[in-house]
Amino acid sequence: FFAKPMFGRMSSYNSPDASNSERESIDNNFDQTEEEISLGPEDANGAEDRPPLTFETSPSRWERFWRAISRAVFTLPILPELKALYQLATAVFLTSLGQNCLFFESNMICGSLGKQALAAVGLANSVIYALGHFLGLGLVTACDTFFSQLYGSPSRHRIGMLLQKSVMIISLVPLLCSAYFLNLEPLLLLIGTEADLAKEAAEYVIWFYPGLFFCFNSYILSRYLQAQDKAFIPLTATFLANAANLGLNYLLVIRLQLGLKQVEMSSSSFVTSGFT
Repeated sequence: FFAKPMFGRMSSYNSPDASNSERESIDNNFDQTEEEISLGPEDANGAEDRPPLTFETSPSRWERFWRAISRAVFTLPILPELKALYQLATAVFLTSLGQNCLFFESNMICGSLGKQALAAVGLANSVIYALGHFLGLGLVTACDTFFSQLYGSPSRHRIGMLLQKSVMIISLVPLLCSAYFLNLEPLLLLIGTEADLAKEAAEYVIWFYPGLFFCFNSYILSRYLQAQDKAFIPLTATFLANAANLGLNYLLVIRLQLGLKQVEMSSSSFVTSGFT
């Protein structure tokens, strides 16, 4: 677009009649036009507004130290393994938490029935935990090692046989617990427990006793699935069992006001532990 004016200037520049001042003005105009072409209209207008060049100072000793630690931590080769372990451990933790919350939910619901019922349920759950739940849970813990080793070995097909053996063995444990569960009332009276409290606690334990079979078997099935990296299945079942337990307790105890025996029935194997 400036070709024609520039041609006229060059012709006047080369003419013999041109003076030195005219040639200097043509040179200045040419330099200015060349600068505008090289910078562009935006750069030419903002050339004066550019900030001065600044140089960053060297980082301090602590900054270099933390940068080195950050690079070392976030480039570790074990980070993918830690991520996979975290995902598996979170599901296992939530499953174990949900299984143990079944007892807590019964205590929470029985608080609306009065102090006597709350004390009886608390005492009964303590006996179930100490003399039944922890006994079976300790035996089931061995399945973690057996299932994991067998699943990672060439004899992976034998893991089903190990599951059957574990279920048969753990099903015998509640039979051993029946010796003191069925005779809990005289044992509580022997240590000085009040008669009414001992009777209600013993009745609660008897109603909950069938649930031990399903509790222990559910623990084995959870270990069996977790060893095969299927931890989401027992987590879902535990969540649904807690929802069913809370719903039935609320319906039978708070809404229908059927009393303590309905808490025992809803917390027993036929409703919650068997569902898990």
